[in-house]
Amino acid sequence: MRLKRYELLFFGESQHVGIFQGMKDAGIHEQVIDSMCAELPIPPYHTFEQPFEIKAYFTPNGAKKMEDVISFIKFELIKQNNGFEMGECERTLSKEDDIVYSDPFQVLIRIKKFAGDGLN
Repeated sequence: MRLKRYELLFFGESQHVGIFQGMKDAGIHEQVIDSMCAELPIPPYHTFEQPFEIKAYFTPNGAKKMEDVISFIKFELIKQNNGFEMGECERTLSKEDDIVYSDPFQVLIRIKKFAGDGLN
């Protein structure tokens, strides 16, 4: 399955955070962020209490469901004109991936700490 991830970039350099994580730093109002995040199921909180890095990816259904939200975020980042932009990458889900959560719209994968290059 092909997965998509969006990360926040600052002057072209990955900030190693998913787009929803960094929107407030990019100048997008918190109420707007909350309404956008409400579009997706919330993973169980314990998923994030792990001693390793987790990266969230959209499934094809999730990417389609969030198209308008992603377009809005891209527009807002351009409008803010403060150096922030959105990076996009794709990956193929493999048997070796350590999935810590999944639903029809998103997959959260455990990434080895210090993997380093952000968009992977």
